[in-house]
Amino acid sequence: MASFNNLIPRFRSTLRAGIEQLFNQLLRPKLRMFIPDVYKDVSYVLDDDTYATAEYNDVVRKRFIKAWEGLVEGYKDIFTESNFRLFFGLALDVLVRPWEKFVMALKYSEVGHLT
Repeated sequence: MASFNNLIPRFRSTLRAGIEQLFNQLLRPKLRMFIPDVYKDVSYVLDDDTYATAEYNDVVRKRFIKAWEGLVEGYKDIFTESNFRLFFGLALDVLVRPWEKFVMALKYSEVGHLT
């Protein structure tokens, strides 16, 4: 029984490596253009009228949800909860820094930063 307990860390390590490889081959390439695609044609240099329209349309949020669900739709069903958490965490690690850089490079008006 003790020999089986010694195998657990090896199995976990192998599983993690497999999930990381799957992520790197299937999802990482799709995430490269994720943020630019979500923000395409969006401007935050707004006046009062365009602010109201932008707030009503909420294009970025809608695009994000649609694109994100399209990317991870099938994975949640095939992974266990803990494996999906690992997969999800890998996606967040890849998305967050480029997203921050992208948002910091956007131009905003006084009204535009409120959206």
